[in-house]
Order: sequence, then structure tokens, then C-alpha cells
Amino acid sequence: IRSYDFVVSKAEGAELLRDPFYREVVRPYLIGKEVNEDPVCEPSRFVIDFTGMTEQEARSFPLAWKILEDRVRGPRQAAPEKRMREVWWQFQRPRVDLYEALGELGIAWVIAATSDTVAFVGLPFSRSSPFVLSHAVNVLTLKSVGEFGVLQSSIHLTRARQYGSSMKQDFRYTTTDCLETYPFPDCAGGVDEVAQRYHDLRSRIMAAERLGLTALYDRFHDPANLDTGITELRELQVQMERAVTEAYCWHFPLGQGDRKSV
Repeated sequence: IRSYDFVVSKAEGAELLRDPFYREVVRPYLIGKEVNEDPVCEPSRFVIDFTGMTEQEARSFPLAWKILEDRVRGPRQAAPEKRMREVWWQFQRPRVDLYEALGELGIAWVIAATSDTVAFVGLPFSRSSPFVLSHAVNVLTLKSVGEFGVLQSSIHLTRARQYGSSMKQDFRYTTTDCLETYPFPDCAGGVDEVAQRYHDLRSRIMAAERLGLTALYDRFHDPANLDTGITELRELQVQMERAVTEAYCWHFPLGQGDRKSV
């Protein structure tokens, strides 16, 4: 979503959720900063989500309705779109199909839209406990963990940096320019195993060291850092690069230096 009027603080969300009835409409809200800086990409705020509800249905959650009535209704009456004025308690463009797809997949692959880290991460997603994504988070419906490995390879990231844009001094990953036109290999199945090991190890390091993605990749790219976990992650990156090149049927040697492109 783009409007922060639907967003409530952690304290406000916790107060609403004291009544389990509100779990249907009060959901964690993930922003780009949390994707890059929180060790487990945990949302720090909540959002009130009345997607698909009539006014009568939404009013059955009176505490949440009152918050939106106070914060959203007035500003929405000046909105240029008729639907925003008339159905003001709903998001401007709810991505129902996207969230349905994430529920089926059971995982949301995300990347902060603006970041020099350019790291993808898979987050568990379920229909019973969904979260809502900020417009500053790109979400991908990948078919396999092998496709994550393809995207996290230097082949894709080099191309993304060529076709993406920038905001201030940070790289901006735009799905239209960086992803939708990207030619995936016909089969990424050969990347699955090493990509899963890479993602799992990275998650363990982040949780153990309390590092976000940005801090972790700062260590990853520091040649003076010889920590065991970081060294192993670098080795897995090289193995993943080899698996990706083989998926494209390219055959040429890759050395340790290739990780610097990532």
C-alpha cells in the first residue's frame, strides 16, 4: 500500500489485537527498511485492512473502523478517484490476486525497492496469518528456490544494475525494468539445492549475529572479514554462481573474485 493513513503503531496494533476478533483486519505491515535492517525482516507496525469488505462488514470491527474514520475518511473526500471517495475504508488498489498467489505458494520473495544491498529474501506467508507489504517492497512470486538463486547471482544483479534506476545514491530495483524482461533459464532446478543452503545459512548468520541484510553484506564484501560463517557463505555464493551458469548452459571457470559482483 502507499497510504500511511491505514498504518497504526505497534502499540495501537497490539491494543487492537488484545481481542483475537481483530486478527482478521489488523495485520503486520512490512516496509523496505525492515527488509534490509531487521535480522528476520519483522514488521514493526500494523495496518488496518478492510479489503473486500462492505461498509457494514467493516463497521463490525468498531475500534478499527473508528481509527480509519478519524484518519482516512476526511482526506479521501479530496481524492481524484471516485472509488477512493466512496469506498474510502479500503486500500486504493488492493492486490487481491497477488496475496492469493502468495497464500498458495506459502512464501513471499521480497526485495526492498530502494537499496544498494540488492538482496532477495523468502518470508513464510499464509492465508491464516498474512502480512501487508508497503509499496517500497517488491514482492515476487517465484516458482522455486532455484529462481531465487538465479536472481541472487551476479548474472542477474549485473543486468539489474544496468537497467534499474537510482534514488539519491541508492540503487532502485524496479520489477518492470529488472525482472519482467529478465530471461530466466528454461530450468532452474539444478540451482535449488545450493540456493536453499545459501538462503538457510544466510538466515542463520543473520539471526545469530543480529544482522540485517545490509550489515551482513557489508561483512560479506569486506575482504578482511574471515569469519567462518561469512567465508562459508562466500563459498556457497560461488557454488550458486556455477549452478546458475550451468542452468544457462554456459561453461567457464568462476573464481572467488566473482562474489564481488553480488
